Amino acid sequence: VDFQAFEKPVVTLGSFDGVHLGHQTIIKRLIEKSKEKGRIGVVVTYEPHPQSVVAPHDAPGILTTLAEKLKLLEKLGVEETVVMNFDEQLREYTAEEFIEKILLGKLDIGDLVVGDDHAFGKNRAGKIDLLTRWHKFKLKGEYRNYLSDSTFETIGSWSNLHGKLKNKT
Repeated sequence: VDFQAFEKPVVTLGSFDGVHLGHQTIIKRLIEKSKEKGRIGVVVTYEPHPQSVVAPHDAPGILTTLAEKLKLLEKLGVEETVVMNFDEQLREYTAEEFIEKILLGKLDIGDLVVGDDHAFGKNRAGKIDLLTRWHKFKLKGEYRNYLSDSTFETIGSWSNLHGKLKNKT
């Protein structure tokens, strides 16, 4: 991927497994924000799923293949999707290293749109409070609860969704 092709993109990041209604809410906001700013909207996702590298014994079954996920994102109107290889090296990045090397380094993001439960970096140590602190210096972003609509509450969290599907089989 030629990261330099994106000029201060509006970015969201996550596994987006299943591209459920909560994900769709964030992606819709990404698209709105990119249009407001006149910049490209980029979804950053991971392959393989981070949980399969971090804790393979606890990793839930995957809801969508990478090809299915990419098609769903395209159908939602996503302009660009960056698929990062989630390997041992990326797993070891601290939250601060992830911000410096990926968000500000490779992607040179202009804005970041994530849900309030977003976490990143080694041991998922990077939370909204860290992004908010970095926001004061270098990051522009929206870190609020995009997922509080009643539809998402009905679906519940990613792990609960996987559990519900697993119990149906």
